[in-house]
Amino acid sequence: MSARVLNLFQITSVRTAWAFLVLATLMFFLGVYYAVELLSSPAPSSVKSADIWFLCAWFLATGCYIALASWALFTDAGRAYLVSQQPSTPARNLRQYIRLAPFAAAGLACIGIALMLISNWFPEYTCRCEVPGHWECKSASCTKEMNAHLREYGHAIRCRRTDWAATVLTSVLSPFLPQLRDDTRK
Repeated sequence: MSARVLNLFQITSVRTAWAFLVLATLMFFLGVYYAVELLSSPAPSSVKSADIWFLCAWFLATGCYIALASWALFTDAGRAYLVSQQPSTPARNLRQYIRLAPFAAAGLACIGIALMLISNWFPEYTCRCEVPGHWECKSASCTKEMNAHLREYGHAIRCRRTDWAATVLTSVLSPFLPQLRDDTRK
């Protein structure tokens, strides 16, 4: 029974068990972050049932992978199954690594897309008036305050994305795209 379940969830070696354990744990905590952001929003009564169902499915899926990978790695029966599934072939040759390269590139692209989506869902800005100490805003709703300040005083305003996903994207992509270094709005 346990071998069928592990095969169903593609946990067939010690390496895949560790990969699923680490990645499912990270994804579980991403769901926790999303839930905290959702419930700490200014209007928590606007939480839709679709969000609740999504979080339930998210935690169920990631929890299943965490439980199965943990069972396979940390119990004698699970470890024996994983060891019995190990191939008897030697280490991979270069051709096998070249065949895996497109999947690695697709994985990196998916990480970039996920960071872009997260930065669009939870944007945060730090905007400052160019007159020192005159006006500053640190929130997701700085655009309205910035426009009001610009209309009232006519001072130039500089805004910078400060949410963690945008910060990661900016630091990784700024050597290739110099326009990302300074997000200036005037």
